Amino acid sequence: MDTQITFPATAASTSGFRADLATTLRAFRTWACALAGVSVNRVCNRRELKVRGDRLLREAFSQRRPISMVVFGFDDLVEAAELYDAATFRKAHARVLRHLQALAGPRGIAAHTGDGEFTVMLPGCNREQARGAIERVMGWPACIEIDLPGDEILLVPRVEFECAGPDVDCARDFYQELHLELDDARRYELRRLRHLTLERERHTRPAGLAAA
Repeated sequence: MDTQITFPATAASTSGFRADLATTLRAFRTWACALAGVSVNRVCNRRELKVRGDRLLREAFSQRRPISMVVFGFDDLVEAAELYDAATFRKAHARVLRHLQALAGPRGIAAHTGDGEFTVMLPGCNREQARGAIERVMGWPACIEIDLPGDEILLVPRVEFECAGPDVDCARDFYQELHLELDDARRYELRRLRHLTLERERHTRPAGLAAA
């Protein structure tokens, strides 16, 4: 049975959440500006994923072959758009696309489905084989290194993946399920880090202030 962890709802945590939200919005705006100089023609968009993904699902089910979907959340790539210049960001973005295309191979699909989010469909792969494919291309846990003069960017994405079962009707619903799981994992991690920060601050206060 899963254990539900409840984090304290304090004024400090609310303030922290607002600060995190403001930082995220600034990063997304910077991401959009940086992407203005990046060609994304080499991967599908969300609409194309639906059309081509539905076709791959029909083919896989008719041939009784497995097919998996992987959703990556490259939060580090969103941050890179804010921390580095446009040329560096384009290099990082292009490196991510190359890895995604290598993972998809000639039969699969790689798609840009959100800010820092990419989705890959892997025909012929069950869940275990999908994990192995990710490991061969990006290692496990998945990561992508970008070498810079005197520096290095290490992108460590969140990853959700699953093999399509008989209840999967279309690529859109399949993607949406994994997308929501990725969002849940992201929110849980933010709450966990905020809780740890509050606990660290509480334990490092002088005794008189801590008792106040």
